[in-house]
Amino acid sequence: MTESSEQRKLKKTMEQQQRQVDEGVLMHIVEQKENWSECTLEDGTVLRVRPVITEVRKLKKLGADGKPAYGHKIALLSDVRHPDKTRKGA
Repeated sequence: MTESSEQRKLKKTMEQQQRQVDEGVLMHIVEQKENWSECTLEDGTVLRVRPVITEVRKLKKLGADGKPAYGHKIALLSDVRHPDKTRKGA
């Protein structure tokens, strides 16, 4: 199956954005706060996700507003908590 022109355009844009981030100046994270976003399902299961910033780079180009622009990489942590009644053997 071949890529559509729209898929190729999106891929090219993403590659350009990644190059800009890779060429940026690595910034050291001096403080980080992370909070869980969670939802409870009707069976009592709790789903939790938390983004963690792993790298930040100050880009060479300024943003549209003339202020510094930053690129970042994140990891997404997830956690599933099942109520005791839904566990096997309970």
